[in-house]
Amino acid sequence: MKIVLFTLLLFICPNLYAVEQIYNQTAISYSSERNESCEKAFLKTKKDALDYAGVLLESSLHLYTGERNNVVTKSASVDVRQIARGVVKLIDKTETVKKNEKGMYICKVTARLSIDSDSSKIQNKKYNGQLPSWVVQPIRVLNKVTVIGSASTQEGAILSAIFKYNMIYAGKVSIDKIFNELSDRKYKASSSGVSGRITDNIELTGLLKYEIDKNNEFIQSELARLKFVDPLKKQNRIIDMKRMRTDTTEFEDNESFRFKGDASIDSLITELQRSGFNVEYEEVVLNENNRWYVMLIANKLLDRLSNMSKNGKAWAMSDLGGRYLYGLGVIKNYNQAIQLLTAASQKGDKNSMNELGHIYLNGWGVKQNKEKAIYWYLKSDPESTFAKYLSKE
Repeated sequence: MKIVLFTLLLFICPNLYAVEQIYNQTAISYSSERNESCEKAFLKTKKDALDYAGVLLESSLHLYTGERNNVVTKSASVDVRQIARGVVKLIDKTETVKKNEKGMYICKVTARLSIDSDSSKIQNKKYNGQLPSWVVQPIRVLNKVTVIGSASTQEGAILSAIFKYNMIYAGKVSIDKIFNELSDRKYKASSSGVSGRITDNIELTGLLKYEIDKNNEFIQSELARLKFVDPLKKQNRIIDMKRMRTDTTEFEDNESFRFKGDASIDSLITELQRSGFNVEYEEVVLNENNRWYVMLIANKLLDRLSNMSKNGKAWAMSDLGGRYLYGLGVIKNYNQAIQLLTAASQKGDKNSMNELGHIYLNGWGVKQNKEKAIYWYLKSDPESTFAKYLSKE
């Protein structure tokens, strides 16, 4: 009887068990027209939300030829708008606009968006043959601690996923800092980055940079370096990534990857798995172009981070503290975040110092205090342009 009733409920209410996920996205854009600037920034928040929800539009766009005449790439902005119309629901958004000395508008949009699992499934099926089998069939709805990276090489795809996980998706890039600096006539470029350990044997240095070039173009760059030491064979491997994108709605990337060293990719993947990541990877070939996709699922990472934090590992304290600060895979807890980040800072962890700056600047779990925020920003980086900017306000 229970089985019959359950089946009847699913027939009457097919979306009864659809999973709705909430995504908080922030993006900035640049234009001579105020409305256009904010429209482009809002479109970026939708694209990022779709990508994180498992609708791998961004990844599929990389499958273009050398002349960039691939239909998927050319219709990118149209695809985002069409998909978002049926999939993404806007809960609320805020817009902040500033005008620089050249008369150009810089707009920052922060949007809270919802995406449901059934819509994600429908959209992914449209990319059958262009994406890995573990994305298209069976369909996955990705959670808050899952990211996917892609590149023309397996090494690059791994670095791309780790970069997204630690910098963009984990909330460790300060878009507010970049927006404030670029709104100031003194700044033609602004960046936000992080460096630290992902595991005992993997270290990441990454930077997200925006700049206004001499042609008044708005350029976004992602720069990253991964260093890995094979603990068994004592071999090294270094992977470098550089991605650049102009501020258009076509979402085309100009990317390059370099790597050197004797440590194998298999040993790098083993290290990630040993440290609590589930790693899926696959190469897709389309129109004689190949693309590697790597998915990181941090299914056991929290337990490992907790144990390593108790053993005094500063990088683990920093990572876990950041999770409590932003509510990534755990319930947001400012007190726990401050405790972990302070302990890591006492051990010299620069990223934790920077996070404490964010805490005091925004008043997260503490009384808002700009002087303390400046102190921690400078402690993290004595040449911090953001700290100097704040001190002059």
